[in-house]
Amino acid sequence: MMNAGWKRWASLVAAGALGAAALTACGSGRSATVDAGGTAGGSSDSAACSPGVTDTEIKIGQSSLQSGPGAAYKALVDGARAVFDEVNESGGVTMGDGKTRKIDYISLDDGYDPARAVVNVKQLVEQDQVAAFFGNTGTSAILAYIDYTTDKGVPLILPAGSPPAELVDRYRDGTAMLALYTNATVDFENVVRVKAIAADNPDAKIAVLYSNEETGKTQLEAFQQAMAGTGLEIVAEESYEVTAPSIDSQITNLRGSDADTFAMLGSGSFITMALKKIEELDWHPEKWITAANPSVDLITPAGPGATDDVKSIAWGKGAGMIGLDTDPAVIEYGQWATENGYDPTDDLFMAGTVSARTFLQVLEATDGCTGEAIFDAAKTAELDTGWSLPGVTYASTDDNPSYVNQAVVVAFDPAQNGWVVGTEVYSADD
Repeated sequence: MMNAGWKRWASLVAAGALGAAALTACGSGRSATVDAGGTAGGSSDSAACSPGVTDTEIKIGQSSLQSGPGAAYKALVDGARAVFDEVNESGGVTMGDGKTRKIDYISLDDGYDPARAVVNVKQLVEQDQVAAFFGNTGTSAILAYIDYTTDKGVPLILPAGSPPAELVDRYRDGTAMLALYTNATVDFENVVRVKAIAADNPDAKIAVLYSNEETGKTQLEAFQQAMAGTGLEIVAEESYEVTAPSIDSQITNLRGSDADTFAMLGSGSFITMALKKIEELDWHPEKWITAANPSVDLITPAGPGATDDVKSIAWGKGAGMIGLDTDPAVIEYGQWATENGYDPTDDLFMAGTVSARTFLQVLEATDGCTGEAIFDAAKTAELDTGWSLPGVTYASTDDNPSYVNQAVVVAFDPAQNGWVVGTEVYSADD
């Protein structure tokens, strides 16, 4: 899930430290917004604004998974749009340069196809002239266009998912304009998953299903690495194409391994398909899904029995979690959602609103009107929230593009139709 909140985000690099590889305010091939009087965006300020930014408006782009097997994730977009629309109705967001701007939020569906994502991103940069991206999804997609967006000076803020090692490295060396990943790194997520599996069953025999693309392969590699030195064993592996209409044959093959644990390193409706088929085959392993996917909407459609023994990890509060009825943040959100005609139990919609409100804090801290200024704010602004789970502290480091360094196990309870939050906190430093 997307969550927001952390201690002060430490600066990745000191001002001017990028040297010859510096990321310029407007990026290569993008002209600044200048009015007839020669000032940026119609402003009296001498500094030029990035394309997409005027004194009264800022254009924000997004390319994300919204259809097909990932249709449920459209709720993230809807939640964000609800927040941005509300802000616009009240006049806009007042940014750090003192200007109040309305947000033109342009979101395009890429269907989790990197080729479509590249087309979307180029359209948003070159035709729509967005100043920054918000909430983009897909590791393969981001890797396909990060050189382009960085060269253009258009940062990726709050990308959804878990950053792989390559993007972590590029964050560290300053060659990729992305910040505030909403999930833990792939390595940390899998370390927690392996520790939790071993705590339940030190000799677990694991069957793995992963998507045959960058995200799934990265998850598998990190999972294998995290298992080194443990008594756990992967006894079967199957992959699937993200365009596949069914994964029944893969689940049937995995069932033949008699594994006692199932690790689903995929996402979207493939989780629903997997859980349903497992139940049909009368297979009863402990079932683990990735941290980006603990949504009630992806679990319950699998049907009775299929939702037993499903686990994941989490770090932030979600609408589908049990026992948060008296939590101030949850109460406030529920009241807002109900008053505005939204379903307060839709955890993906809620996650979209949380991410959008976090992005607003970034804009409020942006001292300037360029993509680079937004990027700098994302790395250095003090941002706050009440959405971290009990015992979990968000903290940032120069080494980590994610603010997540702690997590707990969550277990789905079919009787309560929600997630029960564990009490043991796993930390990256352990």
